[in-house]
Amino acid sequence: MLINYFKVALRNFWRYKLYTTINAAGLITGITCCFIMLLYVLNETSYDEFHDNSSDIYRAWALEEYTNGERFFNTVTAYPLGSALQNEIPEVQAMTRISPINAKIKTEEELRSETIVMVSEDFFKIFSFEALYGDPSVAITTASEVVITQSLARKYYGDEIPIGLHITIAQGDQIKNYTVGAVVKDPPNNSSIQFDILISELNATAYLSPGTFDNWFNILSETYVLLTPGTQPMQLNHKFEHLTRKYIDMDDGQYNIGLQRITDIHLNPDFPMGIAKVSDPKYVYILSSISLLILIIASINFVLLTLSRSINRAKEIGIRKAAGALRSQLLKQFLTETLIFVALCSLIAVGLTAVLLPTFNDIAGENMELELTPGILLYLMIFIAIIGALAGLYPAYAVSRLTAIQTLKGSVKGTGNSYLSNILIGLQFVFSIGLITGTLLMNDQLQYLRQKDLGFDKEQIIILPMGLTGSPLGMAKKGLDIADAVRLKAQQSGYIGSMAVTSYGFTHAGWTEIKYTDHNSVNRTFHVNAVSPEYLETLHIQLKEGRNFDLNNSADMRRAILVNETFAKEFGINGISGEGIPHSIFGDHEIIGIVKDFHYQSLHGKISPAVLTLDPSLFFTDGVNINIFTDPSPKLIARLRAGNIDRGLKD
Repeated sequence: MLINYFKVALRNFWRYKLYTTINAAGLITGITCCFIMLLYVLNETSYDEFHDNSSDIYRAWALEEYTNGERFFNTVTAYPLGSALQNEIPEVQAMTRISPINAKIKTEEELRSETIVMVSEDFFKIFSFEALYGDPSVAITTASEVVITQSLARKYYGDEIPIGLHITIAQGDQIKNYTVGAVVKDPPNNSSIQFDILISELNATAYLSPGTFDNWFNILSETYVLLTPGTQPMQLNHKFEHLTRKYIDMDDGQYNIGLQRITDIHLNPDFPMGIAKVSDPKYVYILSSISLLILIIASINFVLLTLSRSINRAKEIGIRKAAGALRSQLLKQFLTETLIFVALCSLIAVGLTAVLLPTFNDIAGENMELELTPGILLYLMIFIAIIGALAGLYPAYAVSRLTAIQTLKGSVKGTGNSYLSNILIGLQFVFSIGLITGTLLMNDQLQYLRQKDLGFDKEQIIILPMGLTGSPLGMAKKGLDIADAVRLKAQQSGYIGSMAVTSYGFTHAGWTEIKYTDHNSVNRTFHVNAVSPEYLETLHIQLKEGRNFDLNNSADMRRAILVNETFAKEFGINGISGEGIPHSIFGDHEIIGIVKDFHYQSLHGKISPAVLTLDPSLFFTDGVNINIFTDPSPKLIARLRAGNIDRGLKD
């Protein structure tokens, strides 16, 4: 019987080609959109669930609250916190610190930037990253060995198994050779923890300054713990209080610590962003709603087209009923046809998803892949069953209720003239209007982003990493020297205009964040970027008042800074007078100019106070909280001449 249903279904699909094509196009579009959004939602909501002990893994946070109202809330924590948690909290089964290292891979030809992370020995006791070669849990306990990812192994060693082979890591003038002790699979896209190379924390003294090891107010690492199964962070509050009283002496405030479950990190913007990537859950809701709306419209369209075509199959139904076919058999036949149709459309939609997914990744900034895992296949089958039932149940019911006499006499005038049909048409109009309105609003947002005056000219700008490591001042000086050599060659080529050095591009995380309390007990926050004098010219940032940096003036390299308009307003700076930041705790410095505001962070927020300097270490002093969210190593920023972009990129 099922085979007969299948044959009839295929025959009808082929007979009514135009109907089939129109109906399939709408349904395939809806299913493809819904399937892409399903992959996105599953990716976003499944972050870090692949770890075997994900329900018991937590990230530590620290909150400093002072009597003067100053408040510092961080998920990047002090180095000694991890050891204190492990020693003082019996429920902590394992602990690891994750510390990004500003170092490069040294090859015979060049220095290459990779994500190098220093971790504690319990890293693989807590996290479930799959080993391919070697034993990573042993390698990470050895100072001379490193763990690398599969992609990095292929990049540097080809198809050779690299266990026992050497890899060289450079930080400033310090160069150290390591042995590859293990290779693990690349961290999944839905992992908060990303790395290319893992170095044992036994090397901490080589990469970290001595003052970080016992300083509770210098944030450096993300600290993760594995709790005894069933333990809730709220149960440990009194032990956290005892720990802070024992280790931290604060007469002017309170130091609080707590834990955040690892699976809560990615979609919880209530916690400050640390090293791990954080997304806004509203995008999940918006995209889910849009995809569901498209699918509902496609399903309604399918129902209405099926009802409108039912008159063409009236004689078939009459003959079947006259031959003794039961209504239940007709229901099964039409439902089977619908399920077959939806299944075929779904298979085509899966192929279309594979084609469109790279484009969606580029737009959404994701790196998703279409893997037909058992879980995805189960979702797909459930999806086909639900859509097939919802889209086919009423048409099957409406068509099968026709009597043999009606159909054979030709008195059938269609089954679409009903209250439900009218309701469906009305809903389709409402949903379509809603979708069109949403599309127009999103288009307005895109137009706003395209036309918004950012305060700088982003056209024909490229940013290139320079591969430098070391101290902020050392990197800044090296960057300036390299830029001078590159600039001379670039000017000779004629395809590159101005060129500058910058520690940062324009990122969501922003530049180095400086927090402190000034001499008037006012809490202050601003962002700082180390640049070369050509920065303003290259980006077409306007100087409102004062002057730019001058490398011929030795004092500029040591003490000069530029501030933006927002900085001048918030700090009460009224004109250039040869003074520094009012009531600051910093050393000798001078504000030599004020630049017009420009968006160096996301457009979601207001422009924050910003400082441009030749020497960022000017602000690295006692009493300052320094947050570095992204790699501050120098980068070349160049403006290509119009009409010669391709040649300029090659040069």
